[in-house]
Amino acid sequence: MTMRELAHMVAMMPPNFPGAACIREPQAFDPRGRGEGHGRRVCPRHVYAKDLCALCPHLSPCREWALHYHADYPKESGPVIGGLTDQERIDTRRRLRITVKVAA
Repeated sequence: MTMRELAHMVAMMPPNFPGAACIREPQAFDPRGRGEGHGRRVCPRHVYAKDLCALCPHLSPCREWALHYHADYPKESGPVIGGLTDQERIDTRRRLRITVKVAA
């Protein structure tokens, strides 16, 4: 394994935030399932996840990681990370001109 490949793997791994809200209820943050809607509308489970994120002491560094390192999949509804859905991360990156540093 090259150093570049190792750096890629490490950057794509989610950070470890002890005591983060998502650790207690990870299923709330999972990608949308069948019957939970699609498009820009946020499903109720993700609204709950976003509320948990808002109270999390790690929101800022988690969101920073999500915006800079987590590749999103706009045709799918991915997980809530850093208090943002996939589409919200895409919109935020576009608005702030952020490029994902390491793509999957």
